[in-house]
Amino acid sequence: MDNVTFDSETDLVRTSPDTSSSGGLSTWLIQKKIAKDESQANQIFLGILAVCVLITGFALASLFDDGTGIDAAERLRLEQSTRPPQ
Repeated sequence: MDNVTFDSETDLVRTSPDTSSSGGLSTWLIQKKIAKDESQANQIFLGILAVCVLITGFALASLFDDGTGIDAAERLRLEQSTRPPQ
């Protein structure tokens, strides 16, 4: 085993894949020149996420609304319109 020789020193160097590049939507945003870099693409994604959370909150709030949002005049009109005639 002592007689082993290498052609060059580069045979001993391992190359690792480029982990700094991102894939998917971030790259697409940069290619379409919507974002300048990955940091700006992430900020765009956070903005989109915030808008989606707000829309979901409003939708859930209106879904579980129990009708207490109407005022006294509207409630009186509803009661009079649904009350059977006497």
